[in-house]
Amino acid sequence: MEREPPSGVYVKLIDGFFSILFPFAHLLPFTTYGKALKARKMVVGALREVVRKRIEEIRENGSTNGEDDGKDMVEELLGAEGGSFSEEEIVDFCYGHH
Repeated sequence: MEREPPSGVYVKLIDGFFSILFPFAHLLPFTTYGKALKARKMVVGALREVVRKRIEEIRENGSTNGEDDGKDMVEELLGAEGGSFSEEEIVDFCYGHH
């Protein structure tokens, strides 16, 4: 199965923001909204993989350089709130789903 290029996935995601929502649209994968939901799952899945790898790097190697200025978002979130954010919460925060 051929993977869709990231630009195509993002176009479907954005199109879904502007689609007309009707009851049960999320159940119909051929609608613009249904395609956007599928694209969102793909984007979140890719983001989850990046976050997972970054968490592993941080845990293996420690922080980037020990200075607050050099920390990325994942590193900041791992240290915030006493380190209580889960991987899923970090992905949600990075994606913008609050």
